[in-house]
Amino acid sequence: MKKIMIWATLLVSVCACQNNPMDDELPMPSTFIELFEGIASMRGNVNVTISSSDSATTSFYYEWFGYYEDYGVPAIEMDTTLMNESKTNDSVAALVAEREAIEDSVAQTKRMIHEYAEKGVKHVVNKYRPQAAKYYRFESHRNGRDSVEFVLAPQELTDSLPKDLDEKNFKDTYAYYPEFFHYYYNGGKAQNLTSICYHREERNANKKAAHAEDVRALFLKFISSYKDTKKYPVKYQLEDNSKEFEGGTIAFNWRHGDDKTSLIEGTLYELPVKGKDKIKAVEELRSMIIEFMNTHYAAWLECCYPEYKFDMTECDRYAAQLMQLSVNDAKPKDRLKGIFHVQVGNYSQDEGLKILLMDVRKEHFFVPMNWMIVKEINDDRIERLPGHENGY
Repeated sequence: MKKIMIWATLLVSVCACQNNPMDDELPMPSTFIELFEGIASMRGNVNVTISSSDSATTSFYYEWFGYYEDYGVPAIEMDTTLMNESKTNDSVAALVAEREAIEDSVAQTKRMIHEYAEKGVKHVVNKYRPQAAKYYRFESHRNGRDSVEFVLAPQELTDSLPKDLDEKNFKDTYAYYPEFFHYYYNGGKAQNLTSICYHREERNANKKAAHAEDVRALFLKFISSYKDTKKYPVKYQLEDNSKEFEGGTIAFNWRHGDDKTSLIEGTLYELPVKGKDKIKAVEELRSMIIEFMNTHYAAWLECCYPEYKFDMTECDRYAAQLMQLSVNDAKPKDRLKGIFHVQVGNYSQDEGLKILLMDVRKEHFFVPMNWMIVKEINDDRIERLPGHENGY
């Protein structure tokens, strides 16, 4: 059989979109927060982690990285036995043109995000460096690869360092500072990695102690404010992340592999909101959680979400990861036994907002990647929600 092999290029970590804010020149950021907001507005994958495990402070951690490399993917094979040469050539030309258009669009998006990030970093660092409490920079140029790293702390330490770090340099202790910005670049030839992160603390002496049940009640109150919400009991029996499972899994606290749980039970809610109402619900929920974490603390309370302004054409993005939250009445170092964990996601524009409330027995656990449509997993048996029996 005669076949034509068309090789494509897979460019990852960024979504190429039309009519996005990149079409107009973005102003240079004046703060570190504005830098990340600018990257997010260009469809860059900015992740935010909030931790409120201290009675006096709330920590905010912003992170973005761009990894640039061309990956080869399996060939697209076409059976051309029933085609004449003219039709074959036309088909090839159409596929090649479509591939090139997609590659050009994605490459342009990636390049513009990278250029904005590099210019923005330089602009903000030049502003803060003269008054910075600490600054560290390192460069190397070996074997055709460049490596640049620097850390800037606008403020001095507010608490003393652990005793075993007293004699260490700033590059080894910057994570203990109440505010810091870290930049890292490693590149050369086909592979280039740029990562930036920013950490800051907000102090509030009037924070109230909270427990897992307080956070559960907060979510249930939000869910109950919507009428006709669907409710499904869920049970996941996932023994090992390496086990073949259709759809893949999300692993939490995987470093604690010797202390994992296989059984997870909880409740999956589907709020009857679509379109703009769904976007509004996500933003309201996020604001509510941030406010709660600014005013409350627990032994371990952490929330993650993508820094992203949703719109109608993009509301399927980050389907499984609109928000994650974990809370426990003991700190991780005390070997957590019993975590209340929340997943917020969006399966499609045609369905409502999904919120999964789970009780997890141990710190290391797995959740199916397509948890938004999975009701039960028990060994090889998978029961999905009504309407998704075919697996999607």
